[in-house]
Amino acid sequence: QSKTNAVIERVTFRGGYAVDGSGLYSSNAYAQIRHAVFENNAGPAGGYYGRGGGVYLLGGSVTLEHVILSNNRVNTLNTGWSAYGAGAYIASGVHYFRNILGAANHMADDGTATAALVGSFLFANGGTTTVENATLAHNSAGLTLYRNGGTLRVANSIVWDNDSGDYGGTIAFSNSCATSLTAGVQGNLNSDPLFETPLFYLATNSPCVAAGNRTVEAAGVTNRTSFTNGVTESSGTTVNLGYH
Repeated sequence: QSKTNAVIERVTFRGGYAVDGSGLYSSNAYAQIRHAVFENNAGPAGGYYGRGGGVYLLGGSVTLEHVILSNNRVNTLNTGWSAYGAGAYIASGVHYFRNILGAANHMADDGTATAALVGSFLFANGGTTTVENATLAHNSAGLTLYRNGGTLRVANSIVWDNDSGDYGGTIAFSNSCATSLTAGVQGNLNSDPLFETPLFYLATNSPCVAAGNRTVEAAGVTNRTSFTNGVTESSGTTVNLGYH
C-alpha cells in the first residue's frame, strides 16, 4: 500500500501467508520500520513461486532498523518455478536495512532439480539497497545474499554459517565478515566471528570487534550491545560488526 512518511514501531509480523511479501508487502511506500520482528511467515499460497517471505519492497523508500527477520520461508510448488528472498525481496526503490538479525530463513522447492532457490536472506532484483550492521546466519537452501539487478551494498556486517554460500552476483562489501571475502580488501574479514548465543552475539575476542568503518553513534547503535555480557561499546569508538 502506498504511504508517505509512515512509521511502524514495536510490531511483530507473524504467520503471514502469501506469494509476495508474506510478512509485509510494500508498494511505493516511504516508511520507517523500527524495533520490529518478522517471523514464521511463509509462501506461496498455491502459486508458482515465492518472493519475500519476510518483506517484499516495490518502489518507494523503506528503512528497516533494529529488526529481526527469522524463520521466514519461501516455497515453490510447481515444477521448474523458483523461490527468491526468504527474508526479503527487493523489486525496486531505495531501501535501507540497519542493525538487522537475519537468521534461520529458508527456501524450499517441490523436489525438482529445475527450480531455483536464490537469496535465503535477501534477493535484489532492482533498486538500490544498503545493508548495515547485519548478522546473517543459519539461513538455508540458497545463497544468503543475491543481487540479480540494481545495486546492493553491505557494510559492517557478518554473513556466516549459512548452509548454501554467502552471496551471488556483484555486491559491494566493505568492513564485513564472510568466508568468501578477501581479507584486507575494503576492510573485509574472512575469520570466524566467534558467535555466542543468544542472537549470534560476539565473543569479546572476536575479530569483528571494533572492525567497522564508522563510530557507534553513526551506526545508530548507542546503548545497544553485541556481547552476551551486555557491555555496550564506548561512545566515539569504532562500531563492532553485526547486529546489536
